[in-house]
Amino acid sequence: MIPRKKNTRYSLETQLAAVNGYVNGEGSYDEIVVKYNISSHSVLMRWVEAYKNGRLKVKARSSSQKKHRKQNTERFNLEEKIEIVRDYHEYNNDYHITADKFGASYQQVYSWVKKFDEGGIDEDKRGQKKRNPLTEEEKLKQRIKEQEIKMRRPEAENAFLKKLEELEGWRQ
Repeated sequence: MIPRKKNTRYSLETQLAAVNGYVNGEGSYDEIVVKYNISSHSVLMRWVEAYKNGRLKVKARSSSQKKHRKQNTERFNLEEKIEIVRDYHEYNNDYHITADKFGASYQQVYSWVKKFDEGGIDEDKRGQKKRNPLTEEEKLKQRIKEQEIKMRRPEAENAFLKKLEELEGWRQ
């Protein structure tokens, strides 16, 4: 095999021919990779998995997929992000396929799924006005809380050290 310097795009015909060759038992991953001049067997493995799940990338999009396609300059609203995350979880569990289906980037889909899994996607607040500055009373309350936390720290450290000594004594 000849090492490649950049990502290679393969035609749908090449992808399907290679997958069919493997599925029909015409050879191993390595043999099919050589036969169709594919960069690595992991690429072929990904195609076969997508084929088995009915998700092999197809150039022509259905009308339902076309409506989701966005220009790079457009932003996704909260409902669209949630729809994309649901699609990821329900059907694909593949960031690339989901991103391609909805016209988003891989990084966007990854970020939205991660945020959703950690507790939900919030509406993007960038560019909006910041909160009103704190009043003097609020600043004082905040400072008191900070001081209380500082005062409790030595107590917590002492309790931790006592527990550590207890555990070390138990081990011996």
